[in-house]
Amino acid sequence: MNKLLISDLDGTLIEGGKFFTKEVIEAVERWKAAGNYFFIATGRLISSARYYADEIGCSDYVVSCSGACVYNEDKLVLSEEIDLEIPRKLWKICGDLGLYTQIYSGRKIYANRHSEFTKYYEESCRKLPEKYKIPIEILPEIPDDFDEPVHKSSFIFKSQEEKREVISSISDFENVNKFESLSALLDIISCKSNKGKAGLWIKERLGAEELFCIGDNENDIDMIKYADIGAAMGNAAYKVKKHADFIAPDISDNGLINFIDYLLERE
Repeated sequence: MNKLLISDLDGTLIEGGKFFTKEVIEAVERWKAAGNYFFIATGRLISSARYYADEIGCSDYVVSCSGACVYNEDKLVLSEEIDLEIPRKLWKICGDLGLYTQIYSGRKIYANRHSEFTKYYEESCRKLPEKYKIPIEILPEIPDDFDEPVHKSSFIFKSQEEKREVISSISDFENVNKFESLSALLDIISCKSNKGKAGLWIKERLGAEELFCIGDNENDIDMIKYADIGAAMGNAAYKVKKHADFIAPDISDNGLINFIDYLLERE
């Protein structure tokens, strides 16, 4: 039977926002040529995730927003939302602390102000086809009549003290998952969703025999734990590695390729 490998994007498939290396593309092709599935799971919005999935030829399923959304081709087939009061509180506390915060809603980002984060997306999207571009709307305050779905809310912190203060402001919301998806970026999604649950859902949908997952950050821990074999990159922190069955080399030393070759040798 076919096997399913789900990989994180940043820090696992690509490094520093760069494109796939030739060696990574060849390894993914070897995996698929053996009759297996390969998909991406990322904290990014679907438009950004779709760009990389299309380029590597693995866009049948894409997991975005750290597991809150699953897309089949271009259709949203699985999603969970969080209470709008969470980003409302984030807007208040982050505004007081001078921090950047945002909402991921479908294919759009709402942010409390411009930042290096919005600048990165604006510049990286400038040369892309329309379907990969990410609309960004600046909302100094969230209007009372805001009725867009909130799949993920996140904020950028400058210190652990700021991180704790912001998290404390939403501590009364128990039905959420909170984890870092990038250094100094904390994601908040529904407790009903994570990359691991999304991976299991896709596995069942495809009828795959086994699920393998690999990642490097906190939002990858659940899929590493839920996988039949879960791998952590060598560049992952110990809090991620301790849940892994397999430790791959660093991304700079072809960690994903090493894991794919290991899995192929098992067959």
